[in-house]
Amino acid sequence: VLPTTASGVIGDITKRALTVAIIGSVRRVYDGGVAATLSGGNYAVSGLVEGEGISISQAQAIYAAKDVGRDITVTVTLPPTAFSAAGSTSLGNYILPDTASGRVGEITPRALTYVANIAERPAKTENPVFTGSVNGFAGGDTIGSATTGTLAFRSDATSSSAEGRYAINGTGLTATNYTFEQATSNATALTVKAALPSISQVVSAVTVVVPVPVPVVTVAPTPKVAAAPAPAPAPAPAAAPAPAAAEAPASGPAPAADAPAEGGSKPAAEEPAAQAPEAAPAAPSDAPPPAPAPAPAPADAPAPAPAPAASSAPADAGGAPESGSTVAVVAVAAPPVAPLPPSPVPSTPPPTPADDVDSADPILQSVVEAPAPPPPAQRTTSIVSQLSPFVAVSVPLPVRPAGVPGIDTRYSLTGNPAGM
Repeated sequence: VLPTTASGVIGDITKRALTVAIIGSVRRVYDGGVAATLSGGNYAVSGLVEGEGISISQAQAIYAAKDVGRDITVTVTLPPTAFSAAGSTSLGNYILPDTASGRVGEITPRALTYVANIAERPAKTENPVFTGSVNGFAGGDTIGSATTGTLAFRSDATSSSAEGRYAINGTGLTATNYTFEQATSNATALTVKAALPSISQVVSAVTVVVPVPVPVVTVAPTPKVAAAPAPAPAPAPAAAPAPAAAEAPASGPAPAADAPAEGGSKPAAEEPAAQAPEAAPAAPSDAPPPAPAPAPAPADAPAPAPAPAASSAPADAGGAPESGSTVAVVAVAAPPVAPLPPSPVPSTPPPTPADDVDSADPILQSVVEAPAPPPPAQRTTSIVSQLSPFVAVSVPLPVRPAGVPGIDTRYSLTGNPAGM
C-alpha cells in the first residue's frame, strides 16, 4: 500500500523584505529650519504578499537642506512602532525597514512685507523722504543677514499730482529665502492735500510812528548875583608914638621965654609942644582880611629924642609943625586870621520862578523853553514768504521809551490753513 502523506521538520520560511519609500510632495514655507512633516500618503510599501497590507504612521522627517529649493531629499526614521498590519497580515513575516527617504521635498520662499509710514504733503510741493520697515523674518534672520541691497520707499506722486491718496511702496532689497510684498496700507499711505495759499507777496504794510528823541536846548535865565566885596588890604604896621621928653607932659603949653622979644615987642604966643602923630586906624572891612604875609623882624627902635624946646621965633602963618620934630616908626607883627569860609553863592544858578511879570518880559520870553517838536515817523513794511508747510510770521518793532505814544503790531500765522 502506498502512503498518501509524508512530513518532516525540515521546512524554513524566511521573512519577506519590505521596502518603504517616501513619495508625493513634501512642501512647506521657509522657516529657517529643516523639519518636515509626512502623512500616510507619503509612504509607499513594496514587497507585501498579495492580499496583505501594512501602514506607516511616522510623521516627523527632515529636509536635507534648510534653504528654499525643490527636489530636496526628505528622510524619515521608522521605528517598529511606526508600522501597523492590516487584516491578517503578520508583521513578523516581513523585514521592516528602519528608514525611508525620497527626493520629494520642496521649501518655498517666505514673504516679507514692506510697511510704509503714513505721510502727507501739500500739492505742488516735492515729496518728503519716505520711511518704513520690513516685517516677516523667520529663524532669527534680519534685514542685514538675510537680504542684500538698500531699503527705500518711493511714490509715483509728483509735485504736479492732484489732491488725493497715493501709494508709498518699499523697494531695493533682494533675498534667497524671501519674497517681498507691499502692505495693504501702502496703497494709500501718502495724502496730497490742497496747496497752501501763496503768501510770497506783501501781506502786511504797517506804518508805525517810531518816536525818535529830539534833543531840546534849554536856556535858563542867569540870576543877578551881587558882586562879592573885595577883601580889604592888610593894615600897615602902626607907628609907635615917640616918647615924650623927660619930665615933660605929652601935651601942654611950652614954658615962657626968659626974656621979652627984641625991640620990646610982645612976647610970642605960646606954642603947643610938638606931639608925636598917632597911627591911622585900619579901614573897616565887611569880609575877613586874608592871612597876612610873615612880618619882617622888628627893627631896633631909635633912642627917644628929647621934646623940642619952645621956639623963640614966631610960628609960621600956616601953623605947620616945626621942621625939627622927629617921629619914630616901629613894625608890629599882625595876629593870624581865619581862612575864608565857602561862598554862599551856588555854582549853578537856580532857575528863576515864573510869574505874571516874567510873562510880559520880552527878554525872559526869548529864552523860555520851547516845546519839543513831534518825533518823525518811520514806515515799516513787512514782506513774508512761504517757506514751509508750517509758517510763523512776526513783525517786531523797535523799542520805544516808556510813556511815548506809538503802535505795537505783531502778526502771527502758524500751521496749515483751514481745509488743508
